[in-house]
Amino acid sequence: MKPTVTWIVILASIALAPTAGRADMVTLSNPGFETGDYTGWVASPADAYTTVEDYASIARFSGWGDYCAFVGYAHAGEVTQTLNGSGNDEVVIAVGYTYTMTVQVGRPTAWTNDYGFHVALKSSSGTVLDYFDFYEEGGDFNTANLVPADGWLEVQVQYTCAPGAAVIGEHLVLSLSHVANPDYPDENEYPGCGVYDAVTLDVIPEPATAMLCLFGMAGLVVRRHRN
Repeated sequence: MKPTVTWIVILASIALAPTAGRADMVTLSNPGFETGDYTGWVASPADAYTTVEDYASIARFSGWGDYCAFVGYAHAGEVTQTLNGSGNDEVVIAVGYTYTMTVQVGRPTAWTNDYGFHVALKSSSGTVLDYFDFYEEGGDFNTANLVPADGWLEVQVQYTCAPGAAVIGEHLVLSLSHVANPDYPDENEYPGCGVYDAVTLDVIPEPATAMLCLFGMAGLVVRRHRN
């Protein structure tokens, strides 16, 4: 390797070292639902059972205001946000990148409804990349030590894109929905419901990916030098 290229590789390595493997927070549209509605999200179905609420009974998640998302009770509900650059950062699924969604799941003690939380990362074609779900009959999370009374549980779902994955090149989708009572096939008869707030997404390029980009840059320099 010629001296010029060697110095380029060394300097680029120093520049990339702080960022390789470091999470970059993605800008989402209305991540705390503080517009008081689903601006930036798509609610399906958009009815009285998939709404944004200001619950007086539940402690506010610190720094995220008054509103939270209410999804699913009495109907199959889901809210999604596609990261396509429309009001948010565009996120295209790529090899070697890790995508981590964090969301706060809440439970007001005043509720007697069943609770069913479903948090997922999806591709724009609908492929589920990773998910978390839980169903508790009667609205009592204390028995499972999950969501505290009038409080929040932090839930994370994560996906690392491997070479050859069918979803490469698709947009990433955030999904919040409910889980029906597994004892009843009709999800409209005994559904669960979820309360969500403070959605964030981190994207981490793996060090190996960063180094491949580095050596690709060095290869271009060598080619130009030879020409």
